[in-house]
Parts: sequence; structure tokens; C-alpha cells
Amino acid sequence: MQFIGEWEDPNTRRRYRRAVFLRPERGGREWVVENPGVLREAPGR
Repeated sequence: MQFIGEWEDPNTRRRYRRAVFLRPERGGREWVVENPGVLREAPGR
């Protein structure tokens, strides 16, 4: 997890007061999640 803060979705203009910003350790696409409770660790391959 990177940090928690306010974020506005540029497509819907919807604001999230406590969005969680995630970025993989090895780089890659950044994710912004409104509710961190929906996150879970993926099973190993």
C-alpha cells in the first residue's frame, strides 16, 4: 500500500475521501481502490 487520501475519478468525477493507492513492489500499473476491504491476496501459481 502506498497511501490513503482523497481521489477523484476522472471518468465519473466521483470523489473518494479515503482511497487507497497501491503499486506493485516490482513496478507496474498503479491501482486506486475505494474500499480496501475488498482486496485479498491472490493464490500462488
